[in-house]
Amino acid sequence: MRSSYLFVCLLSVSAVEGCKHGPDKSEQSNTTSGSSARAEVAPDLAAKRDQLLKAMVAAGVRVPQTVPAPADVAIAPSNAQKLANGVMSVVLKPPTASEHPRPQDKVRLEFAAWTPEGVVIDASQVRGGPVTFSSAEMLPGLASSVAEMAAGEKRRLWIPAELAFGGQRARPGVPLGQVTYDVELVSIERTPDAPSAPPDLTVIPADATRTASGLAYRILHEGEGKVHPITTDTVRVEYTGWTRDGKVFATTVGKGSNLLGVGSAMPGLTEGLQLMTEGEERLFWIPSALGHGEESTPERPAGMLVFDIKLVHIRRVPREN
Repeated sequence: MRSSYLFVCLLSVSAVEGCKHGPDKSEQSNTTSGSSARAEVAPDLAAKRDQLLKAMVAAGVRVPQTVPAPADVAIAPSNAQKLANGVMSVVLKPPTASEHPRPQDKVRLEFAAWTPEGVVIDASQVRGGPVTFSSAEMLPGLASSVAEMAAGEKRRLWIPAELAFGGQRARPGVPLGQVTYDVELVSIERTPDAPSAPPDLTVIPADATRTASGLAYRILHEGEGKVHPITTDTVRVEYTGWTRDGKVFATTVGKGSNLLGVGSAMPGLTEGLQLMTEGEERLFWIPSALGHGEESTPERPAGMLVFDIKLVHIRRVPREN
């Protein structure tokens, strides 16, 4: 998992000092040099394991050797199923439900993860119990595998390097090869569906109002009062944004409202918010010149964007006379 105990320590400079302390001494006293947590592995894997452990210690990270690795940690057995994503999987416990998590849902997991050498990477046991994650917080191979599971189900997963940490530059203690997980889907936390995309995503409708900049809008619900935010104000808003092909790229649905600096928003929203009053909801068509331009990234989609936005509250910044 991207947010694992060890890798938060290794990949976040600000976290290193806190992670150097590792698990408490009473937890460490349950093992003898970590030997009880090691699987029986071939001599070459044992050497790699010891090398990895030394690298972690040199990096100031204490390894929580509290979860014994399974005997087949290095190689998936013959009865393992190859999933569509390339992960090898064995069902350890069947599900007690039938519904699968959706991409926007959060999942509560019991888990443990190891390198092929039997070094434990992270475990919910170390964290104190089941942990809730979104799909974005998990390794790609883990997220796509959990999406195929149902509540109550437990699997052992052998995740190849390209779906784990293999794409990252080598750092002390970061495994760039296969990662093996025992993961149980305890429960699914359903997130409400985002609103359906409006029908006129690619062409601005004739009844929309246009401004001199090229911004277009339609008022869905009138606001209250006559106070409009200015660029130095902060506003609390609820919104959903779609790309021209109807994909949601940003939404507050299921998360509550969000604070936004009027002057720090994309130009089209900065202009549009200043037209609104509290309680008002508008649908905006934002051309690329007032959005993220024509060069797209996953967080900043290019082209015309459509926003359904409600102005909940204006937080006016005090001004000097």
